Amino acid sequence: MADRNSQNAAALPSILLSPKQAQHALCIGTTTLYKFCDAGKLTPIKFSRRCTRFRLSDIQALIDAHAASGAKEAV
Repeated sequence: MADRNSQNAAALPSILLSPKQAQHALCIGTTTLYKFCDAGKLTPIKFSRRCTRFRLSDIQALIDAHAASGAKEAV
């Protein structure tokens, strides 16, 4: 199953999301989004001082990792 998830992530085109779109996708706020960046959970792509984007594939991988860890805890 992990192979299928990694294939799906690799198959996604390089779709970039704004910080606001990333927040909505993850259902988190601005502070948490940048805490994830500081912790290395997400890698921001900086085009300029005022233009930051996040890869959709990175966000999906974060969601998948969280779902997998949640499933292990429930068992």
